[in-house]
Amino acid sequence: MSFRLAHDALDDLEAICFNEAERSGWDHSMDIEAQLWEAFATLGKNPGIGHRRSDITSAALYFFFSNPYMIVYRSDLTPIAITSIIHGSRDLEAMLAERPTSHI
Repeated sequence: MSFRLAHDALDDLEAICFNEAERSGWDHSMDIEAQLWEAFATLGKNPGIGHRRSDITSAALYFFFSNPYMIVYRSDLTPIAITSIIHGSRDLEAMLAERPTSHI
């Protein structure tokens, strides 16, 4: 199985790369990006890993931690859809409330 990135997730990935580059340099930014792409591939091969968060959302979303980022995805689609990439220190509930997940 494979994966695809929703527009919000692509925007997240771009912002992460630029922010990491500004804070720690391009080498670190590229390492983080490679780590995330590896995590996406793992999710694509193993849909359903991670956990659900019914306390945060009723949407059919799974959450997978790739330190320090939370990858949010839908496993009910083929291929799976990565919907968001959110830093672990952010308010997941608030971030997800701002994003439509049903029409990916």
